Amino acid sequence: MFIIVFYSLNLPKDLLIHSLHKFQKQVKVDIFGFGSALHRSNPKMWHGIKDWDKTFENVNITHQQED
Repeated sequence: MFIIVFYSLNLPKDLLIHSLHKFQKQVKVDIFGFGSALHRSNPKMWHGIKDWDKTFENVNITHQQED
């Protein structure tokens, strides 16, 4: 299981959560580039993932707002 934590600046939390949920669960596309970030930060783990699009649907995403 993957958990993604991301930080955002100056965006309403409800808009972010709604957008994330829509693209993750309905559209099923990683438009935010979480897969690319994982590939850059942990290439070994990335290469162990057989189907990122399928995996992305089930990733737990946590949002933290920075001041």
